[in-house]
Amino acid sequence: MKRIISVYLLLLFVFGFVISGCVFSVDENPVKSTEGYNVSEPLPAVNETGLNIILTLEWNSQDGDNFDVYLDTANPPIDKIASNIASKNFNVAGLQYGTTYYWRVVSITPEKNELIGPVWSFTTKPGAGGVVGPGNVLNAFEISAEQPNYVNLLFQVLDLSGKGVTNLSTSDFEVFENGEPISPFESQLIISKRDQNENYLQRTVLMLDNSTSLDQNDLDEIKKAAINFVNNLTSNHEVAVYKFSQDPVLIVDFTDNKGLLIAAINSLSPGFPTTNLYGAIVVGASRWTDSFSLNRILKGSMIVFTDGKDTQGSSSLDQARTATQNKIVYTVGLGVDVDPDILELIGTAGFVSIANADELSQVFIEINNEIILTSDSFYWLRYSSPKRGNNNHRLQVRITGNPINSIIEKEFNSGSFYSASPGLYINPSKDRPEGIIFTSMIKGTEITLKAFLVGYTTLPQFVWEEVNDTNNLITITPVEGTNNSEVKVKAALTAGTAVIRVSDQANGIMSNNLTINIQ
Repeated sequence: MKRIISVYLLLLFVFGFVISGCVFSVDENPVKSTEGYNVSEPLPAVNETGLNIILTLEWNSQDGDNFDVYLDTANPPIDKIASNIASKNFNVAGLQYGTTYYWRVVSITPEKNELIGPVWSFTTKPGAGGVVGPGNVLNAFEISAEQPNYVNLLFQVLDLSGKGVTNLSTSDFEVFENGEPISPFESQLIISKRDQNENYLQRTVLMLDNSTSLDQNDLDEIKKAAINFVNNLTSNHEVAVYKFSQDPVLIVDFTDNKGLLIAAINSLSPGFPTTNLYGAIVVGASRWTDSFSLNRILKGSMIVFTDGKDTQGSSSLDQARTATQNKIVYTVGLGVDVDPDILELIGTAGFVSIANADELSQVFIEINNEIILTSDSFYWLRYSSPKRGNNNHRLQVRITGNPINSIIEKEFNSGSFYSASPGLYINPSKDRPEGIIFTSMIKGTEITLKAFLVGYTTLPQFVWEEVNDTNNLITITPVEGTNNSEVKVKAALTAGTAVIRVSDQANGIMSNNLTINIQ
């Protein structure tokens, strides 16, 4: 009896050991068939890094006839990117920079059994301009000294990836004169952004490939994406639309008229069986010159969409790179026939790979959002300086708590500065700090009037109007890029007296009148 029990216990032990062994060696990738259908030798190699965002997946298989391919950022991958293909390779586009991908191949036997292969992984290379840490960079453009005693500065704030920083206000900055901090209150310090100023113009070139390698469905998706881009334009944003195959052809020049832009985009039709990519980039980049001043900012960009390489050879890569130097250019490549290395070189603001044309709308939305961030990242600083006399002074500006040492340093001269009491004045000067209240004009001539508000804490909103001018003796035209602080006044060909009133709507409604005698 004891012997029977011992044998029984031994059998239980052996059975338990077998079961335990099975538990610890469970295959994470169970298969329907295990005989003769191995999937191995992956390319990219397992855990390979620094790969391009367009690449070819390759593998080896013993006796498998067809294959399904899964690729995903999740492990295990669930997104099937190829189904029942006969080749042992597959081209992949639409990957993201700096991302780890997981992939596997399912081998399908002649009997329609499946062998689920192991999960492999690779990581794409970091994108150009990737964030390397926290912090913001300040770029100064122009400083000016303005009577009676104001200092004006135009600057931009970017993060370490080169994208615009738009959420800063006056309290986020520290301002110094000759190393000493200025009081934000005594100096009436104001730091405003593009959305509070009219003197900003964004221009974007849409350069769209229409070579015959694109089918009608692709063209329809391109039109849809471009129209969505136009419909999401913000104020002061003009767009020019080009198509290119043999040559770049302007469809509509820079305009903010959405109707005209949409009509031009809808006219897009197939071109020729050649791609003049480099020539198109050279032409597109020549369409604007960035300029930065306190009175006017012109900032340009170009979005280039293509599904292939330059096949024409009439322009060179060096010419394209020279044309785009110091300019914002986004490149978008469709499919696997583009050269990602070249599009990354040309795409100074970034290159995006897409696998299907229906992804283009989302890409254009993201690019438009980046353009908006750039345009809103310009700041205008203005404050009243206590400095007097013909001396140079050093202005310093920095962001409070910025983890990197990015500081603006500019010089200004206080030789023209003088003191003035708070108020709203027209054409003040050092000899006449309270401005003018009367002037004369010759019939048919024109003068410039400028309003100054001394002692304000909010960016002024000036309004100019004629007072009781029933005879239409004058016409008033705002000067572009001055936020309505300056106007041109033209006298009619009739003698008489006219009165102009300027008021500020932002600081408690202050006003001043000017009487004009027309002779």
